[in-house]
Amino acid sequence: MGTNPVVIRQMMSCLKRAGLILTRNGLPGGRLARLQEEISLLDIYKAVQKEEDASLFDLYPNPNPRCFVGANIQGSLEAPMNEAQAALEKVLEGYSLKDITAYIREKSNG
Repeated sequence: MGTNPVVIRQMMSCLKRAGLILTRNGLPGGRLARLQEEISLLDIYKAVQKEEDASLFDLYPNPNPRCFVGANIQGSLEAPMNEAQAALEKVLEGYSLKDITAYIREKSNG
């Protein structure tokens, strides 16, 4: 996959905690805990999202309160960013893991 094995292990740990995969100590890999069509991309997104990254769109947490823009930027962007996050989650909910694997299989055969 071209990714550090530590990253893969961390992701698998998140997926296991979310009840999306099953693993066994001492054995590499794992298997799905549910059918592919029962696992949405939103399930996966939420499983691997770090708690401190509760939103895809993080805003600067400590703007300068003496700066007119800095003092108001958080409030001005909050509504559009919340709407964008909700839209992302709605789209992800509409796709299953089966949709993704079917696409990959189709591309590998053609």
